[in-house]
Amino acid sequence: MTVFWRIVKIGIGLALLAWLLASVDFKELAHVAGQGDPWLLVLGLFMMMLSLPVFQAWRLHVLIDGYTQSWATTLRVFFVGAFFNNVLPSNVGGDAIRLVYLQRMRGGNWGAPLALLMLHRLSGIGVIVVIAAIYLAFEGNHTIEVLGGISVGAPPLTIILGALAVAVLFGVALLFAPGALRNKIVKRARKFGGDFITGWREVSAPAMFWLIVLTVGYQATRLLGFLYVVRYMGQDIGYGELIMVMAVTAVLALVPITVGALGVMEGSITLMLGAYGV
Repeated sequence: MTVFWRIVKIGIGLALLAWLLASVDFKELAHVAGQGDPWLLVLGLFMMMLSLPVFQAWRLHVLIDGYTQSWATTLRVFFVGAFFNNVLPSNVGGDAIRLVYLQRMRGGNWGAPLALLMLHRLSGIGVIVVIAAIYLAFEGNHTIEVLGGISVGAPPLTIILGALAVAVLFGVALLFAPGALRNKIVKRARKFGGDFITGWREVSAPAMFWLIVLTVGYQATRLLGFLYVVRYMGQDIGYGELIMVMAVTAVLALVPITVGALGVMEGSITLMLGAYGV
């Protein structure tokens, strides 16, 4: 069954990419790219390299250096996780692999490393979402008007209800489980929760400060890299509008409907840029 759903998710991703590529005029694309300033492309790719892996790996090291004890080990954990982000559902599958690495280093503690990995993930999304919210406060009407032209519906209600049903069924099953089993599950859940809170408390104020600074650097270089590539292609887009593109894409990439967010990220970027006139 696992293999079946993996094949389904790969199929969905490939279908989304095929839909995108079917609308591309490759002759026109090659012509436009040939007219671009190659230095803009070089600068864009350089900024993207700074964003990922430099800033992204640095952000992770700030949080887990107490586990890895060295940059070399942190980079190994980072790149192995990055690989699995591209071959597992959504783009968070690599975090599960990183969790296994860190759990082994901690010697059986799952909660604390999970807290640090969640902080790494949520801070990255949180910063761009907060910046996007600030932009919306000033340009909300324009953004709503633009996004209103995108004919993409919200997630089906059945998906939301299905997730709630699973949570409810788990709670009911726990209530009717044998006493010894229920007590064992509750005990482990309490230990996991305690370890999770401990993991959050392990992050010092200086580490949190540098995490935010590096996250801003990560998002800024990512934005500039994207901007220079767009300009290389003879197009243009405002900084605020590109922030909205990045924020929406970052959130949608978490939806586990394809492997490695294949097609989801490309589709959301294409629709958003198109809505802004690119």
